[in-house]
Amino acid sequence: MRIAILLSLILLIGCDVTPPKHRLSIYTTEYWQLKGKVKTIDFYDITTDSLNNSTEHTMQIVFNETGLVTRIMYYNQEDKDDYTTEFYEYDKQGRIKEIKKKSEKTEAIGSGFYKIAYSYNQDNSVVREEHFKGKNLTMIAEHYYNKDYKETEQRVYGIDKNLEEVYHYSYDSNGYLGKLEKYDHNNVLLDTIKYINNSKGKLIQYITYDELGNIDQEEYTYNNNNDRITAKIRKGICPLVGYKDFSYVYEYDPKGNYTKCYVYENEKFSFIEKRVITYYE
Repeated sequence: MRIAILLSLILLIGCDVTPPKHRLSIYTTEYWQLKGKVKTIDFYDITTDSLNNSTEHTMQIVFNETGLVTRIMYYNQEDKDDYTTEFYEYDKQGRIKEIKKKSEKTEAIGSGFYKIAYSYNQDNSVVREEHFKGKNLTMIAEHYYNKDYKETEQRVYGIDKNLEEVYHYSYDSNGYLGKLEKYDHNNVLLDTIKYINNSKGKLIQYITYDELGNIDQEEYTYNNNNDRITAKIRKGICPLVGYKDFSYVYEYDPKGNYTKCYVYENEKFSFIEKRVITYYE
């Protein structure tokens, strides 16, 4: 699915993030469910079994004092000298203006930035995003909204500016994303995703259907801090490879942000997601 870079982080098997009401809210501490004036957050995966005892630094997010993401670094676990950095720039109204992305090694040989530039309408909604590799335009996405300022359609055009994909969005009674449908350029339905949210906007069920009739389903529950504590994954019909149950146990800092998430798969300990958080205050 061709959507903004950060959206690929929405559904994590390791601990929890909530689908946003508004597509631009993903660039804030609010989306990441962080309390207090967070400055940086570093993510580590810790494995403690006898065969693989390791700590891997996977990602760092940097926020400004108003709570907007300014930089994200993804670390390559296979090559410690290589990492990918995303830079986020905003206009005077605090709207995302541009995202630049580069790999430390590929940039060194002159491949250039990957960049997304955004345009807005009078309602401060993104109506167009242009994707570049270096100076070359590689993709265009156009966005359409209903009278409630919610995105109902996204049309994606390729490097030749021909229509490639169309996404339709619909919402539940509380305004959270309820369904996404993906079509090809001939208006043939390819995939459908259904989202079922609770009254607080937390995703409790996630169901995908493809053009072949395959169905994948995920179900979630949460604690009083609104952090995910269970996840049931049902992919296809094979019970040996398609069924997984996850559970999560948390440790918190004085601000109420979790610093460790212990992940269990099918009741067996799997790994620890550690977060090191610094604050402006």
